[in-house]
Amino acid sequence: MSTTTTTVTTQDVIPKVILFVSADADNKLDEQAEFEAVKDAISRSAAHRVWNVIHIPSCTSYVFCSALLYYRPTILHFSGHGNTEGIYFQDIRLGWRVLAYILDRAAGDRFCSVILSACDSEAHSVFLAEAVGIVVAMEGTVREHASIAFSTIFYRQLGDGKSFQEAFNAATAPGSGLSSYDNDVVPHMAIASWL
Repeated sequence: MSTTTTTVTTQDVIPKVILFVSADADNKLDEQAEFEAVKDAISRSAAHRVWNVIHIPSCTSYVFCSALLYYRPTILHFSGHGNTEGIYFQDIRLGWRVLAYILDRAAGDRFCSVILSACDSEAHSVFLAEAVGIVVAMEGTVREHASIAFSTIFYRQLGDGKSFQEAFNAATAPGSGLSSYDNDVVPHMAIASWL
């Protein structure tokens, strides 16, 4: 009688959480559209059962902090307005240093990734990456169709088992949805020195 041994790792068992936070106090964005693109990309991927996508629309700073601690996301995806000073929630603007502090405290001793689908968020991506691990941020003005194109390819690649770097490369490659839609935005990936 032969026995088969199956090794199960914690990576196979522990679900990965994408916390998709959107905020638009000006009511200029379709908060649902990019979330639906992410959810659809993950649901069509090979490892769709491993991922849990949670959406918090019209997010305030308090709900944001609470959700980080409650859900303990693998990936935090912020979709909303930003500038060189910080990102905007429904109630306030969080400056980059405050955001880094919050993310550092929420991540604790575990690795986390952040996607900032917000205008002019790239300038502080290296600083934020030191708090969490990996940050994808945008240089320039982000248009909704460009965010959706990037997110669709990026999350489908992640869901199919590609590395963060491979997913980023696919989503920003010439001929990708992003490059065909918008030349005003340039995504950048910053990686912490400790990784």
